[in-house]
Amino acid sequence: MHLNVNNAGIVATLLKNTPKPIFLLGAGASVTSGIPLAGDIVSKASKWAYARQNGKDPDDPRITRSDWLPWLRDTQAWFKEDVSMGELFPYAVESLLQPQTARKQFWVKILNPDMRVSIGYLRLAELMHLSRISTVLTTNFDECIGKARNEINQPAMIDYVRTAPEYVKISATPPFPVSVFLHGDVNNYSDRNVIEEIERMDEELVQTLVPLLKDHPLVVVGYRGGEASIMEHLLISNAQRANNYKNGIYWCLRKGEKPEDATDYVKTLSSIIGTNFQFIEIESFDHLLDKVIWPHLGEKKIKVNFDRSLPVVNRREPTVTSFDLKSAIAYQAEDFDAALLRLRIVKYCEKLKISIPDTIDSDWLTNQMVHLNLVRVDHEGNLLATYAGLLLFAKKPQEVVSKAQVVIKFAGPTRWLRKLLKDDSIEEEFVERTISGNLWIQLKEIDEALALVNKPFRLKNEESTDVTPYDPIALKEVVVNSLVHRDYEVQETNVIEINPGVIRIFNPGGLMDEVRPFFEDEVMIDEIRRGRRGIKGYRNPVLADLFYGAGAMDKRGSGLYDVVQRVQQNAGHVDFEANLANTEFTVLLQCRPEAVDEITQTAVPLRVITTKYTSNILEIQHLPEYISYAESLHSSRKEMFETYPTLYFPPFELFEKQVFTLTDLRIRYNTLRNLVKIPTIATLALDEYLAGNEGEKRFVRLLNDSLKSHFFRCGLVVDVVKKRAYFPKSDDGARVIAYKARFKKTKRTVARPRYAVNKETIRYWEHKAFYYSVRRIGEQWCLFIEPTYVFTLNGQKDLLESAKVGRLATKKMSHDYNQSVLNDLVFWLRTLSGEPHQSFVLHSSTTDGLGDNILIGADYVGASQNDVTLIEGEFDELDDEEDESDVDPEIGRLADQQREELGADEKEWDDTEE
Repeated sequence: MHLNVNNAGIVATLLKNTPKPIFLLGAGASVTSGIPLAGDIVSKASKWAYARQNGKDPDDPRITRSDWLPWLRDTQAWFKEDVSMGELFPYAVESLLQPQTARKQFWVKILNPDMRVSIGYLRLAELMHLSRISTVLTTNFDECIGKARNEINQPAMIDYVRTAPEYVKISATPPFPVSVFLHGDVNNYSDRNVIEEIERMDEELVQTLVPLLKDHPLVVVGYRGGEASIMEHLLISNAQRANNYKNGIYWCLRKGEKPEDATDYVKTLSSIIGTNFQFIEIESFDHLLDKVIWPHLGEKKIKVNFDRSLPVVNRREPTVTSFDLKSAIAYQAEDFDAALLRLRIVKYCEKLKISIPDTIDSDWLTNQMVHLNLVRVDHEGNLLATYAGLLLFAKKPQEVVSKAQVVIKFAGPTRWLRKLLKDDSIEEEFVERTISGNLWIQLKEIDEALALVNKPFRLKNEESTDVTPYDPIALKEVVVNSLVHRDYEVQETNVIEINPGVIRIFNPGGLMDEVRPFFEDEVMIDEIRRGRRGIKGYRNPVLADLFYGAGAMDKRGSGLYDVVQRVQQNAGHVDFEANLANTEFTVLLQCRPEAVDEITQTAVPLRVITTKYTSNILEIQHLPEYISYAESLHSSRKEMFETYPTLYFPPFELFEKQVFTLTDLRIRYNTLRNLVKIPTIATLALDEYLAGNEGEKRFVRLLNDSLKSHFFRCGLVVDVVKKRAYFPKSDDGARVIAYKARFKKTKRTVARPRYAVNKETIRYWEHKAFYYSVRRIGEQWCLFIEPTYVFTLNGQKDLLESAKVGRLATKKMSHDYNQSVLNDLVFWLRTLSGEPHQSFVLHSSTTDGLGDNILIGADYVGASQNDVTLIEGEFDELDDEEDESDVDPEIGRLADQQREELGADEKEWDDTEE
């Protein structure tokens, strides 16, 4: 097989020659015009059939994949989980889109989106007008070519061939451009797309097309080549008759696709006609027509206005009744938590047994986000984040939905509050805190707050048992329901009130219309206690769908029934009901009668049988797939930096006269290109690089250099020799950073002067710091963080160098309590990630976009009520308030000794390249 990489210009050359090329278009050409691919059509057909069978509106956006996919799996024998949706296309059409009149209604809606056709089709119509292209074959049913012609009003006419009587329009020199629909027309019921129909084309059409293909080049764009009718019946079986297509077949591949991944039909065709078959790499159909072919032709008279802001006639906004389905703002990937998206979407697909590719890329994730209604595509093809997408995955959803918060109120005797929250400064009989962030973070923090009052205890009977005051699963269910079913359009927050022995949850929004009629004559809780279940109503169907996929809730309508059963089995009590105005829903949970507040001593506390631990190991969740390398122009690193003393270089390794880097040397603004011979630039798969001579050691050095750059960006000083990082002093002296713990505000001194006895002379500076290292555990790369202390003479880079300093830092750490170490770990992760509970990306260059993004998970420190968030403004007392005089005379003596040895000249180490 032959691949012309980055040689799409060859297609433009064909248009200048005679005979004119014939274009064969597949579904991929119409995607940007709003026409779904085969796999997406199968999904839409499944939803359509599910809705019709269950008496629902097929256009109801509240019907989600977790509704119709189980139905598809259970009722359709043709459905196979190990086969892609696209391959199931003819089976879905044959089985689901019946009768034929219903099939037509489905197709008419699918093939007429309220979007303007893409620039590629507009350029295609212009080329047909200029007689550069006379014949276009299409496997699609859409009218994109006709829409493009109508929009630019040229060519004057296009002959459409859909049925047998119209085959006479096909010729080598047609009077008007011709568009041939190879699979017929849905409007007159001549469409051919069920199993039997896609095996062979109409024989008369094949006999008409073969002479044309014999004498003209064929350019195939957006077509996978998976149908026997096109590939076998038309092209392969007629290769000899068509002189092996002597003018060439040019099969376009999207960038990143490989010839070896082509279908067996395509490989067979390639092997039969040999060098007459060529693969051409393109960016896309639109890019090929607009950015490659059009400029190459040099056409100067462009009469078409391609202004995409012009209004579209009869444009309709989709009818959306649910708040979470509505479009909120333009989707910006950087505003969303990429690691969380990946994690939750993969878990969702695993739950519903949806095929997951071996390599998960951004295109697959974006496609899943569209399917899950986390983003929508507008009439211009732009992505808009829905409110569901924001609430579930945005880093700061409250910037758009300000009241999407939860207020937790601890209310009870002061003594109880002090003991519960471990805060002796509490004077009032309530403590109130607001929880923000996306819903996954809110759920996690609510769980942690509730865990404070749901500690296990020993219930003494003839046979003692371990119990909890509240059933954990029931508690989780009502919390999830409060997040999923609340009314986010109401300007009120969720409120969870925690009292000794009682938990109340107040939720904005009453019962949904689908549920309310079942409880008009009966008290809701009584009906459920009598066994009523299966009543479903989703105010926010997308939120419910994602939480169901995460295993956090049930979509069978049995959630509240299960809550009642579990609470009763745990000897507790639960009540829930909407208020009379149906504007608020309240859940009240009472704990076991034995589990009264600890102050009353009515229950003997159980020795906690679970241990909460904290890990200082951060998983590196994403690494570049390739290492970029090229032959060096210099013999040493020293020579490189002397040649370019003012130029910044991303991390790189010089090994055996070659430069290796995690960045992409093919990008023109990569400064490393100054150091290499451009023609020698190549890539090496990461696995292959690691398997090479000392490849793992060199890879670790590259990662360490990337970490160093990231630490610099965080405002830290980096000791590259001992792999330590720390905050320097501020311009005014000690550096103090304010932060917000879970239930109090505080601040931390990260660079502190240590004075001599006279309180006037600074003997040395003490810095909170951490060691860092990159290690491989099995197949997983990880970043290790270990809190420590650093001592300097000047608060900056003038380190105490004695070998004794490391031992003294270890000694000082040994006096820190476990909680202090935990606080340090969480604090450093907050510093490195920029947001609590977020993963962070290493950009090893000052200019982003060099292709070296490394994603590190920052949610591996065990949650505690001391988790931190950096804040501005007022704060309470220091969490580490202490005398700033020299607390370790031995360190002070070492500092005095080093200062004497240095004399008047201060010695500062340099962390730049040698």
